[in-house]
Amino acid sequence: MKQLKESAIELIRLIRSKLSIKVFLLTLFVLWGLTGLTYISILIVTPRLYQTELQRNLDTAINRTIKEISSVNFKRGKEIIKDLSNSYNIAIMLFDSNGKQIDYGENILFVADGNTASVLQRKSITQTYEINFNDTQEIYTMTVLGKSEEINRFSLLLKRSLVWICMGILCISIIIAYFYTKYITMPIKKISSYSRKLAELNFASHFYNNRNDEIGNLAESLNELSEHLNNALDELRAANDSLKKEIEYEKKVEQQQMTLFSALSHELKTPITILKGQTQGMLYNVGGYKDKDKYLKRSFEVICMMEQLVKEILIASHMQSSMYKIKTENINLSEELYDIIEEYDEMILLKKLNIQIMLMDFSIISADKILIKKVFSNLISNAIYYSPKGESINISTKIIGDNPIICIKNTGTYIEENEKTSLFQPFTRGEKSRNRNTGGSGLGLYIAKLIIELHHFSIAMKNEQDGVCVEITLNKQSVK
Repeated sequence: MKQLKESAIELIRLIRSKLSIKVFLLTLFVLWGLTGLTYISILIVTPRLYQTELQRNLDTAINRTIKEISSVNFKRGKEIIKDLSNSYNIAIMLFDSNGKQIDYGENILFVADGNTASVLQRKSITQTYEINFNDTQEIYTMTVLGKSEEINRFSLLLKRSLVWICMGILCISIIIAYFYTKYITMPIKKISSYSRKLAELNFASHFYNNRNDEIGNLAESLNELSEHLNNALDELRAANDSLKKEIEYEKKVEQQQMTLFSALSHELKTPITILKGQTQGMLYNVGGYKDKDKYLKRSFEVICMMEQLVKEILIASHMQSSMYKIKTENINLSEELYDIIEEYDEMILLKKLNIQIMLMDFSIISADKILIKKVFSNLISNAIYYSPKGESINISTKIIGDNPIICIKNTGTYIEENEKTSLFQPFTRGEKSRNRNTGGSGLGLYIAKLIIELHHFSIAMKNEQDGVCVEITLNKQSVK
């Protein structure tokens, strides 16, 4: 019993969860109901209608017969009455004015099929009419008795065929309900599957239908919704990507600032300690610090170095700000490079360096003149500082694919692979001693990289067979 109850509950749950089963059962019940009502209507109403129609036709025929009898003699009238009885399969009895049944010797009743008088007890149609004949003055009474056997036979036939009728109706109803359910639920299932894809944010698919009804309109609305959601999602993804880039940029700037401040604290610690020691020594006239002029000069040099360091830190911090904007203009590379090299003439002569400038592929670029000049000044000064005596510094241009490239190469040098990327970090110098006499403040390459990134260019350093090359890769739009 419990298992049967659980099965019933499971069946009800299945019916409630499946639209196709609901439609199928509902259609089947509706068809069965309509057919049952039709069957009952036929069983009840048809005999009555048949009887009414029979009565109406019989009345018409009898009235016509009475009219015809009134114009003929008794003998001919008898024949007409008998023909009427045979035509409509009815019993007709004739009585005289005294109520006595007419006896023609053989006691023949005007009954078409020859049934006995006992049969007349079961007749369902009984009508009485007055008639006369043209050869008599007497008024006769004609009693008509109609049979209901045909009607009863029809009803009995319907009742006996009820099982076969039910089986036929069941089969036809199942077939109709199946195809009707399929017609109704198939597009709904497709729409449900399509909406599930939309819920999974899959907007690549499209619902195709050729219906013009409400279901077709719903499918079209879902297609429009999918398109709008896809556009909104694309915009959201673009905004998200942009936000990610901004966050990554902010993190990068924050990391750079932390790195800068960390390195700055280290860089300032040493000169401050030196300055403090020299000042204290001069205040207390300790040892060699009695020569105040000498140590005042050294202290001044430390202060100047710290001033230059602060200036470069301010420049780097300013360029890291998101509000910083560059001002581009057309720059003649040859002129700017020769101006920079002229600033370092004395050191170039002192180290007997060979300088070559070969701008064969392009010589005009679009960039911020002041900033780009600072980049080239830092790179060329580094090349001069780190090049051994008698070596060469070659500045050239080339185009690889669509990428214009400026190369600054100094021969006779080499950089360890693990040091190449760190050279662009703040306060990093290309020598272990971190000596400012040759290494500068350590912010030159860092500032150069910031300027390059502001222009959306890229910079890289690599070792070649005869030296170190710094490559600045421009974008195609920047070359004129």
